[in-house]
Amino acid sequence: MKISVVIPLYNKENYIQRTIESALKQETPADEILVIDDGSTDHSADIVKSIKDPRIRLIQQPNAGECASRNKGLTEARNELVALLDADDEWKPGFLTQIQRLHQNFPDCGIYATAFDVCTTDGIKPSKKNPMIPPEPWIGILPNIFEIIQHKTPFFPSSVALTKNYCLNQGGFPVGVKRGGDLIMWIRMALNYPIAYSPSRQVLYHTEADNRACNVFPSIGEPAHTIEIADLLKNNKVPIDLVDDLREYYFLENIRKAKELIGYGEIKTAKTLLDKAKFTRKYKK
Repeated sequence: MKISVVIPLYNKENYIQRTIESALKQETPADEILVIDDGSTDHSADIVKSIKDPRIRLIQQPNAGECASRNKGLTEARNELVALLDADDEWKPGFLTQIQRLHQNFPDCGIYATAFDVCTTDGIKPSKKNPMIPPEPWIGILPNIFEIIQHKTPFFPSSVALTKNYCLNQGGFPVGVKRGGDLIMWIRMALNYPIAYSPSRQVLYHTEADNRACNVFPSIGEPAHTIEIADLLKNNKVPIDLVDDLREYYFLENIRKAKELIGYGEIKTAKTLLDKAKFTRKYKK
């Protein structure tokens, strides 16, 4: 199974070469690497052009946001399996091998993902272990992602590969959403397709990088993904066996966000979110 790589790029001149090199050094080679330059104003695009490998294709567009860049990469990809890689993260050499292994064992999934390490100013640390996921060497289908992510979301964009047409059938990533567009995509996919997972930590998530979306676009309102969940529940678009866990995840995310907003002094919005969580059965305390 050939794999396309999609790298959204916006003003990451300090990191993009490291990121692309990690994709080029995979034990299982990528078939193509699409770098979607989303109107960068620094030297990011020039650095991409300087890397001489026929698999790299630079696509430049006016600034439209990360979700639009990912969608552009999905539509331009020539393969059905598309691995995402943010322009300041990097893969370990075995990442695409793990993705291919997952695909070979579970060919009908919408998402294929691995665990990851977190790079901070204090060094590299493994991502927090989710108690609902078996340790290595297990690989398998995540049985109920909405229960699992109440403990910890076990993947993030750079540790994910998507089935292209499944993703596009769900409308792609939500254009215009500056934060949380990936969570909306995972929710939509999980309601319709299985998720295959490996607890092998094959990605380096760089939280110490500058110009990260979560820092550039601080979120002080209701999270976009909880708005999405509320709409799905209201319009009966959730299978009955998933309703309870998705609802409890919705309540928990509102509680978490309210706690964050209190720290910002946004008391009124925090109270509104807590009011939306008042029917929780699991998180009353």
